[in-house]
Amino acid sequence: MENLGDGAWIAAIAAPWAIAPHPNFSDETVTGPSLLALVAQSRLVDLDQHRSRLSEGHAGWMLELVDAAQRSVKYNTVRSGADDLWILAENETITPGGRIGAALFAAVAEVELDELGVAIERLQSLAAGLQDVPSSKSSALALALLHQQIAARQFELFDYAEAMETLRKIDIFLGVEGEWDAYLVSLGISWDSSRVQDDIHRSITAHSTQLRARMEGFQGTTWVDVVKARSTWPDHRVALAAGTRDRKFVEQMFEQAIGSQVKRRTWSTTDPVLSPALETLLVSELSGDANAFMRGREALAQHRILQILRNPTDDAPWAVQDAIRLFRRARAKDSLKRVLEWIYLQGPEAALFNDASMILERRDFPRDASALDFMVLSWAAQYLSTDMLSRALGGAFEYIRAPKGTPGAQSENERIVWSAIVKLLPGSGKDNETAQVAFDATKQTSSLELVERDFVRLMDLIDWDEVDPDLISAWRTWGAQNVERFAVRDLARRARGLQDTLDHEEIISELTGQDLVLYLVNGNVGAASLTAETLLSADATCIKDLDRTRESASKGTFSYGGVDTGELSIVYAKTYARPAVWDSLTSFLTDPNVPREFKARSLSRVAEYGMEGVPDSVRSSLASTWHAVVASSQVDMFSDPDPRSKFSEALRAGAVLGILSRDEALASATELAGSTLSEERIAACGMLPDVAAFHGSWEWAQLLLLHLTQDADATVRSEAAKQLAFVGNIPTGIRSLVHAAILKALGSGGVRTPLLTLHGLQKLSKDEDWRQYGAEVACVVEALATKHRARVIREAAGHLIAS
Repeated sequence: MENLGDGAWIAAIAAPWAIAPHPNFSDETVTGPSLLALVAQSRLVDLDQHRSRLSEGHAGWMLELVDAAQRSVKYNTVRSGADDLWILAENETITPGGRIGAALFAAVAEVELDELGVAIERLQSLAAGLQDVPSSKSSALALALLHQQIAARQFELFDYAEAMETLRKIDIFLGVEGEWDAYLVSLGISWDSSRVQDDIHRSITAHSTQLRARMEGFQGTTWVDVVKARSTWPDHRVALAAGTRDRKFVEQMFEQAIGSQVKRRTWSTTDPVLSPALETLLVSELSGDANAFMRGREALAQHRILQILRNPTDDAPWAVQDAIRLFRRARAKDSLKRVLEWIYLQGPEAALFNDASMILERRDFPRDASALDFMVLSWAAQYLSTDMLSRALGGAFEYIRAPKGTPGAQSENERIVWSAIVKLLPGSGKDNETAQVAFDATKQTSSLELVERDFVRLMDLIDWDEVDPDLISAWRTWGAQNVERFAVRDLARRARGLQDTLDHEEIISELTGQDLVLYLVNGNVGAASLTAETLLSADATCIKDLDRTRESASKGTFSYGGVDTGELSIVYAKTYARPAVWDSLTSFLTDPNVPREFKARSLSRVAEYGMEGVPDSVRSSLASTWHAVVASSQVDMFSDPDPRSKFSEALRAGAVLGILSRDEALASATELAGSTLSEERIAACGMLPDVAAFHGSWEWAQLLLLHLTQDADATVRSEAAKQLAFVGNIPTGIRSLVHAAILKALGSGGVRTPLLTLHGLQKLSKDEDWRQYGAEVACVVEALATKHRARVIREAAGHLIAS
């Protein structure tokens, strides 16, 4: 009963626990398929033990297949493993089941290498060679599994029409009648190989149905069958492994939190979380179960990131790069965005650059590119060469030009790609082509208002001196024709005024309400060039909006979104010295009915402008009723307010304006610095230099900032480094410690911390020469200007040196 035909090899792929040696039985017969099943289960530690028990008759190509499969699941040998597996899959002297087993492992390896197009092409080539009428029901099952793998990869590349055709072939193979091959099964199960193959048959049926439902969406009816279906046994086993993964992770976290307190340690020969995570994902990938491998990819990516946070290792760049790839391939947009932001904060930037390079070097790029590929490329733009930027932008243009009915070309994905184009343009030399693609899109994109903000940013970024004059003329004509179109009016105004000296009077005559105030604030319009009527109209808008907010607050109704009325009013009042608006702002800020959420940005501006920017009369009015400002209530329509939070914006403004006493200011800043809330520690960073300057407590401020540069939150660290660079050269008893912290911040990973540290030095240079920090800091800045990977860091350091 040792049949090693198609059935045994397919069981090793789709139901490996049914054929792999069970850990509790040491005298099981070991075959080539049972060894391959150990690889599918990610039981590589057991593989060496059982390989030695393989009889001579099972050596040769079987052992080659197992060894190549083992290499294909290890990140440092995946390429060589895949290449050898494809060679075996093309070897016609090997049984069809063995060839299909080799091809499925090779295809999963190509997925790991981000080469889905290669996987599909070679799987289809194998399928064409095996397309004769299957010799048995087990052979038909093997062909069904092979085609399920093809369909899953076609689905991933949004080739839905091709995938649907492949699913129809699967239906044919699953309909073949006959008897199942008989083969040995694991001693760990109580049923025979016929039942195993019945289970696999049901599993493939379920996976193909689920895939069809995903592609049809709710426009079809297949989703009803998916909802009503029972889970198959192979899928249940995958779910058990996923449950083990999650349970072990919770146990690890518990041990870390509690076990460390009682000096308890747990030892294991394998990672108790990673092993079931890998098994869950690998079996799902091999089986072509799109629903399961999408979930498994995201879970494994999350595990990799959390492991690095808990225990950074030398292979962190590879693990983070793999996490990025897994999030991309899981279509996990939110998780991907969060991890890209995390890398921006603290690195490792090599992971981002390497994944971007992998995308650009794919054989089928940009034909196989997804919106999330471009999201990664946009975050990596700072690290890409001109040629790489050009290739990335070319791919984005091809994506935008694709027919809008193409799967994967939804409006949300278009927004992601346009945002990527904005980040990829600087340094690419593709200004004219970008202007052309954007102009073409104004005629083709039905939801232009969704990407208008990105288009406006492109207008500012494009070097119009490099753009064809006829194209500029076309843009200007489009702008004139659409200036009254509410949804795209900002873009139309920018387009209409390309390469013209702005005629403020003409533009202002077309504006009313908040649009007028926004233009006055953003348009660099000198007060002397404005009529009294224009300023009075803007005054009336600000006062009316502030009064409307107060009236709504008195009734307990609040409107979220749009322009912050208080912030806009205060910027306008300061820019144009409008006492009536200042008076209205004072009433707004001291109104107890207006929640702190509506005052926060206004008070941040007050702190930014300081004593010199806020009129004495306003400061006096605020001081006399300051208790009403600080006591402002919290209202959050989305969640309950955090009772721990303090009104940090008000505390900082009060300290800057001298409303708080010295003791009150120092106590407030110290309390914020020790808060459990990251946003309050960030607020403390901004507040400390102001308090120190007002009260002369420089060493106290430096000490707290020095402490905050060691914060667990990278955003807090970067803000602390910025402010420390600004005040760190003031003579104190800890000056040497401060200088060491600044050097560390300049050399830290990611972009944000070194960039904000440079900004702090730039801010200092307005008052004194930052080079007073000494030769060591100057040398580091010069190195950043020439050698740092990120273009924005090189530019910022260059500007600092030139200042």
